[in-house]
Amino acid sequence: MLPVPSSIAPEEYYAYYGHTGATAYFGLELATPRPNDVLVVSSAAGGVGALVGQMGKCVGCSHVIGIAGSDERCRWIVEELGFDAAINYTREHVAERLQELCPAGIDIYFDNVGGGLLDTVLTMLARNARIALCGELATYNTPASSAITNTFQLTLQRASMHGFLVTDYLSRYAEAFDQITVWRTQGRMRTGLTILDGIEQLAPALERLFAGAYLGKVVIRV
Repeated sequence: MLPVPSSIAPEEYYAYYGHTGATAYFGLELATPRPNDVLVVSSAAGGVGALVGQMGKCVGCSHVIGIAGSDERCRWIVEELGFDAAINYTREHVAERLQELCPAGIDIYFDNVGGGLLDTVLTMLARNARIALCGELATYNTPASSAITNTFQLTLQRASMHGFLVTDYLSRYAEAFDQITVWRTQGRMRTGLTILDGIEQLAPALERLFAGAYLGKVVIRV
């Protein structure tokens, strides 16, 4: 049983806490954010990505850029969540846009996607950059796209890349939830939540999830 903060409604718990909130919190911690860092988040309109970007602002990152799959999702993370900029990877040239938005390089990349997008980001790292490997959305259904070729950039930029599983931090979940509650109380965090009723919703929800149809966290209620 995960620790549930007192006086938290179930909808708020699903959206901000649980494994989702802990993944965002500890994954960002792993990347050791520093004041004035430039943070880039892939799948930025998903449950984890939406929280990571806002947490980045909370801990002092100067510029937070989200990568998402539609104009609606890009507008949402900028206008509603406070990201500084967004890139729609379905219609924009990601490498060119990153060069425009991060002229001095990327200090932190929170990677939910892997594949070609990770390979692109590797060419744009700042000195001593940090990458937190959280997910592989690009490769779950198309493993052939998983190859990356620019890993020598980690050496050139003295950068680091770390994978993690949120369950490694189970003993510290309460710490994460306490901090999330502080930020929410201060009005510094918000996100989206879609609740679908019935186990029969699972398959279509997964299809729509991978197609980028939702904003924030998706929960199947049975």
